[in-house]
Amino acid sequence: MSQIKSLSQVRREHIVKVLNATDGDQTQACEVLGITLAQLRRLIDLHRIETPSPEPGPQPSPSPSRQKE
Repeated sequence: MSQIKSLSQVRREHIVKVLNATDGDQTQACEVLGITLAQLRRLIDLHRIETPSPEPGPQPSPSPSRQKE
């Protein structure tokens, strides 16, 4: 008999599959899963799912420091 998985295992695997299919886009994953972003983040924490860190966006150029007159 094949191993029967717990609901928790199946849920974790499905969340990982959806996150992979959406390239880690949590907002899009929420739409697919039919849950809110808060619910997804809670499940990510609960199941200890590793998500990639967001890519840092372009950094703003430092403004020139004003010289005191």
